[in-house]
Amino acid sequence: MIARKGETLFPSSWTFNACRVINRLAEIVAENGGRVKPGTEFSIVNRSLLEAVKNEKRLVDSFKRAREIYGADNETRNNAIAEHENKLARYMLIDNTPRRVNQSTYISFVVDGFHYYFQFDDNMFFPFYGHKIPVVNGKYSRDYYSFEVDKQLFLYDPLFTCTCPETVIDAAARALYQALVNHSASEKARPERKRQRVRNVYNSGFHYEYVENREPERMETIDF
Repeated sequence: MIARKGETLFPSSWTFNACRVINRLAEIVAENGGRVKPGTEFSIVNRSLLEAVKNEKRLVDSFKRAREIYGADNETRNNAIAEHENKLARYMLIDNTPRRVNQSTYISFVVDGFHYYFQFDDNMFFPFYGHKIPVVNGKYSRDYYSFEVDKQLFLYDPLFTCTCPETVIDAAARALYQALVNHSASEKARPERKRQRVRNVYNSGFHYEYVENREPERMETIDF
């Protein structure tokens, strides 16, 4: 999820809650002495909750119109009205005013001498990837592999709903933080030797040899 500064987005429950987890994670990183790469300030509103409220209102109004037409002696209809009015009341108790955030569904941060990156996929059924790379002299190498982060460590069922409470967001963010910092460092992707085509000395052809990889590492300066 990408937003422009000051923009208000209306994501579905999964993306909305993933964004909440990332923003809580940013706070946890700071609480543990780390630094988070600043993001763009924007606002989010849970589109799924808006749709749920709209749907419950529609059902209540529909059943009440039927009661006016056909009478109030239908127990099934009356029970349905009570059920959907209760659902509507529960949804209306949830604050869905625009929530200002500084991070999207991904995060970059440094803590205890490592650079971390993590990103939630838009599809919760796809893998989530991150990296953990040593920081040396204010820089980290981009020549490392990412790793798949075990979802079961922090992915809770309420994160897929429009009624997910702050307690679950906090628990998920803390579990995700531990999953990242406890993970082994990323594996280096840059080989020490590389396969190179070499001209033959005995004819005009070529052959391949493994030679020392002298290409410089792709270093990234930490600017936050």
